[in-house]
Amino acid sequence: MARCIHTNFIIDERVDRQVKKCFEEMVQYQMTKLDSSFPEELKRRKAVEMVLIHKEKLKIMKKKKIAKRFKTKPVRRQKKTSGNTGEGLLKYCLLKQHQERQRKQRPGK
Repeated sequence: MARCIHTNFIIDERVDRQVKKCFEEMVQYQMTKLDSSFPEELKRRKAVEMVLIHKEKLKIMKKKKIAKRFKTKPVRRQKKTSGNTGEGLLKYCLLKQHQERQRKQRPGK
């Protein structure tokens, strides 16, 4: 969960940087798409609003894409080292020795 939150902050920062670099160009493009019947000041406000909405949509889209990647990414399993198998073998041998001692200590049948 913490990793996902950390990734979300990184995505927000990157998108903000991208929009900040070309903010004026994006506003000018949105102004050309609007009707010419709007006054110039109102047209600019509406264009800025559209750019900010687009920025938020872009953030959400990227976050969903990252979340989907984390969801489908398989979890890596650690390989067993020779030390772990050696410990298992040692435990097995000690258990067998203990069982043999118990058999010998039992009254004979």
